[in-house]
Amino acid sequence: MNDIAKTQNLMIREIVETDFEALFNLLRNKEVMRYSVRGPYSKEQTQDWMLFTLDRYKKYPLGLWAITEKNKDIPIGICGFIPLEEDETQYEMSYRLLPDFQGKGFATEAATALRDYAAGIGIHEFIAFVDPENKPSLRVAEKIGMKFLKTDTYKGIPVVLYTYAHPKIKDESMKTNLQE
Repeated sequence: MNDIAKTQNLMIREIVETDFEALFNLLRNKEVMRYSVRGPYSKEQTQDWMLFTLDRYKKYPLGLWAITEKNKDIPIGICGFIPLEEDETQYEMSYRLLPDFQGKGFATEAATALRDYAAGIGIHEFIAFVDPENKPSLRVAEKIGMKFLKTDTYKGIPVVLYTYAHPKIKDESMKTNLQE
């Protein structure tokens, strides 16, 4: 198991097969999955999702990872990046936490750590699709420096599209644009 990031309160690490029950509890939770395109998962869907996620670790530099409390090894959520179906070189940030861990700043803490992790491996831009009714997720996107791009639909569902570009990258592209 590879650790991805440590924060003041959290450990973010690769998902492992022994996480199944904790992840099933997360992904079947109606409150957690309320804004998901797919809705709550069955055991079979969770198993398929885990296998798919583990396989992606071999193919992509970024993935979805388990969030645990720093001194406990039981997942309380997931956070990370999903390659876009339309362009697998582009990533969408995603985060989900069990209800008992929501509203404590953990999503922002994990998302900030992973934003910085991505920058550290050379990935400086990503997006997030957020349901316009999901006010806490909208706030997380804004708190980590994402900017509103537009309101749109994704897979037939209304979304707010946020984008992130590392400040250094924005500065360099501004310099290039000014020189042209």
